[in-house]
Amino acid sequence: MTVFIVHLIHDFYYRHLFFVTFNIQKLASDYHPHIKKGKQLIRNLFKKVEDCCISTNFCLSIVFLICKTSVTFLAKMSGEFNSNEINDLQNEEPQTEEQQTEEPRTEEPQAEEPQTQEPDTTENSNQDATTQEIVEAPETKEQAAAPKPAKSKGKQTSSVPSGKVPENLNLDSAWKAISVDPPSVNWYLFGVDKKMELAFSKAGQQGLEEVTNVLKNASSELYFGLLRVNSNDKGGSKRAKFIFIRFVGSGVNVMQKAKITPKLGKIGDAFPVKHLTYDLTEDLGNFTIDSLAKEFLRVGGAHKPDSFDFGPDQVYVCN
Repeated sequence: MTVFIVHLIHDFYYRHLFFVTFNIQKLASDYHPHIKKGKQLIRNLFKKVEDCCISTNFCLSIVFLICKTSVTFLAKMSGEFNSNEINDLQNEEPQTEEQQTEEPRTEEPQAEEPQTQEPDTTENSNQDATTQEIVEAPETKEQAAAPKPAKSKGKQTSSVPSGKVPENLNLDSAWKAISVDPPSVNWYLFGVDKKMELAFSKAGQQGLEEVTNVLKNASSELYFGLLRVNSNDKGGSKRAKFIFIRFVGSGVNVMQKAKITPKLGKIGDAFPVKHLTYDLTEDLGNFTIDSLAKEFLRVGGAHKPDSFDFGPDQVYVCN
């Protein structure tokens, strides 16, 4: 309402009234978080209203009287002034303009302090960034140099079995013996006991030729095992492939076959890696270097090796 009336008054009076209404709005928004500033602002508002009422005509004085009433209402609502203090407050002289101007001057250094600190923080951050770059630089060199010994180790690694053939292996130790580089065996077989549980039988270092000789003479045996085959590239890369062997001799009776059949799934889980699986008897016509290498090439995908190593002097060269 006050602002609407003010727009109808001369610019000179409008400036005085705008100053009063602006301070009222500032008081309403700033009083609660800044109680001391609110008290001083009320005192200054009373003085401004009094000065405006003296320097204006009768009609405009009524408008300023409304403003003065609003200020009085704000003073009562603040809870910091009683009725007697408000009457005294109306007659109290506000601070001089010199004192009012001194307050922002004392506050200006406080506003400038974070500005002076900002360059310091940026300089510190820049210094931290440069120190991090200096520290990280040798790390990247070390990382770049790290693969070099790995490559040399790869060239020196041999997939040819070495040492003595271990005895009395269990499932875990047998897998470790055949999967490490260099391996201590390149094939092993587990038979079954009377409870149809896996029991270590044989292992060797001569590869496919040796294991086929064992299977040809095991017509009454049940065997499960792994044969390791190495795929080779011209670049020196060697990858281990494992063939899972499930052998049932022709002399195994029907009762043994019936007992072992429900356990085939559990037995297969005891052999961690199986790239190919073969069900065999003494007739090993499809268990030769040529047939196994072609099957590896068929299931091998896009990566085609240059050769397969099935044991000493048992190499298949890919065309």
